[in-house]
Amino acid sequence: MLELTTKNVGFEVQGRMILEDINIAFPAGARTAILGANGSGKSTLLRIIAGFNKKHAGKVLLAGTPLEKIPSRRLAQMMAVLPQKQAVPADLTVEQLVSCGRFPYRTFWGAQKKDDAKIIKDALYELGLEHFSRQRLDTLSGGEMQKVWLAMAICQQPQILLLDEPTTYLDIANQIEIMEILADLNKRHGMTIIMVLHDVNHARIYADYAVVLDDRHLLAQGPAQKVIDKELLAKAYGVKADVYENKKAQPQTVLFPNGLQLGDRMKEKLF
Repeated sequence: MLELTTKNVGFEVQGRMILEDINIAFPAGARTAILGANGSGKSTLLRIIAGFNKKHAGKVLLAGTPLEKIPSRRLAQMMAVLPQKQAVPADLTVEQLVSCGRFPYRTFWGAQKKDDAKIIKDALYELGLEHFSRQRLDTLSGGEMQKVWLAMAICQQPQILLLDEPTTYLDIANQIEIMEILADLNKRHGMTIIMVLHDVNHARIYADYAVVLDDRHLLAQGPAQKVIDKELLAKAYGVKADVYENKKAQPQTVLFPNGLQLGDRMKEKLF
């Protein structure tokens, strides 16, 4: 498994420090949540470790090699990225977009390899999209579209998957479905998943490891169940909250901030 680490990473925009001295060793084969208040640098950090933002201080190492020394085609075979906002080419079908995940493996002339068709078909099946393969993208719901992007990422056959707020704009049922899909990808493929999340409930339930940013610095990192407690939430978000343990079935915990209760669908999933 590939190990992704940051060494003294920093980033400055017009004299303002966005990130400073960030040192993280993301556990290989685990699900890591990047947390923090708005403006804490979460998305900036994700863009840096994805190789999108090269004007940063420090180093990002993938399997011990600086990211900038890895050829872009090879990097795309090792790591897939789903940004928060993505332009949807409306005239494409589901299968056509999913097939784009095979680009890093194609020849200079763009010809498909003989195993590409099977990989695309398997990705569609894995995300439950086989019946949507010929459907135009502009006819899909938000939840369906997010699954199409995930299927495209699976086609890259990456060892690491980076996601920026994968449940944004989705209703609670679709949020849970996406998080369950990510958990399944991690379990069945051993895929390292690093995701920026706003929902601390999702982080506590679906992440093995948590990285918390605050005012450009790394506030905490470690096992999600231990790191995300009411003291940290007060520091990172400035809110008072209680953390409750789910004692049924699995040792997950659930946060009820300021007395807010989870919806019925979430309760069914958790309890």
